[in-house]
Amino acid sequence: MHSAQAGQPLFMVFAAAIALATIPGCGVSSRSPVAARPGIAPASPAGRGVAAFTGPYQTDVTLIDSGCGAVAVANNETVVARHPASNVVTLRHAGTTYVGAIASDSTFTMKPLVLDFADGFKYTIAISGKFKPESFSAVAVVDRASAQGGDKCRYSVRWAGVR
Repeated sequence: MHSAQAGQPLFMVFAAAIALATIPGCGVSSRSPVAARPGIAPASPAGRGVAAFTGPYQTDVTLIDSGCGAVAVANNETVVARHPASNVVTLRHAGTTYVGAIASDSTFTMKPLVLDFADGFKYTIAISGKFKPESFSAVAVVDRASAQGGDKCRYSVRWAGVR
């Protein structure tokens, strides 16, 4: 995705809700699931079973705030997958897969993901949210830092996903 400033890529929000959109060259996927944390049981909403939250969600993405100037966001589909025997959950939004854990109260936290799009910046994206029977809401916090370590800023997007 691109900002209003010529040639400067930005993290377009999908979701995703949280909601993050497309950044050119995404397609990053995590290689290892987040280990189950002590005290967090595999989530299973009352009577709905393991697959209750899995599947595609149409996700509206809204910029909440930005210390990075103009940031373009876009709606994208978010696909949720869950390992049946654990609390590991994945969100695939705008070509990027985020891996995290879901708690028994249907809240989720994704492991922060660092992305480098060869634009002179590194983007660290952290997502947290909550599932409801036919929807989810999340906030994605994006920390952008210069590869040289000087220029840093943060912006946040809201993801609102519905089936």
